[in-house]
Amino acid sequence: MKKLAVAAVSARLLAEAAAREGFEVTALDVFGDVDTRRASRQWLPIDADGSVHVDGAKFMSWLRE
Repeated sequence: MKKLAVAAVSARLLAEAAAREGFEVTALDVFGDVDTRRASRQWLPIDADGSVHVDGAKFMSWLRE
């Protein structure tokens, strides 16, 4: 299966679209809601200490991984 990472403040729509196209999705976003997690094989948080702002260092660390 093809793997794809999607990243956004809210990655739900990207994760759902990618999953429909047959990708194994890793979603990086701030919220991690149920729908995002359902569409993704893996979810990774990129928030800055519980805020709705993206932590750039955390984001880049997850992308490298």
